[in-house]
Amino acid sequence: MGIALSIDDFGSGYSSLSRLSSFPIDILKIDRSFITLMNASSRNLEVCEIIIALANKLGVSPSVEGVETQQQLALLRKLKCESAQGYFFSEPLDSLEATALIATNTQW
Repeated sequence: MGIALSIDDFGSGYSSLSRLSSFPIDILKIDRSFITLMNASSRNLEVCEIIIALANKLGVSPSVEGVETQQQLALLRKLKCESAQGYFFSEPLDSLEATALIATNTQW
């Protein structure tokens, strides 16, 4: 049917490791709180690295929320995370604005 299942805000709230084996997950979206603090502490960077490695090991696509700087994006690329969202790319857009942004084929 072309439907993908994602765990949103992974690492916070009600998302837990047990969910990874309970559902056929396609995407693991890492909570923005880890990304925001990634540059402030090596421990936060290591947590991101572990979650991304876990997702990759399980055959699940890792994605992150809250990317706001080029430095964060560069670190995430080093960690082999190929999907991200946040204000670095764009503020929230309506469907017409999103279509126009996609049409520009911007490469980050």
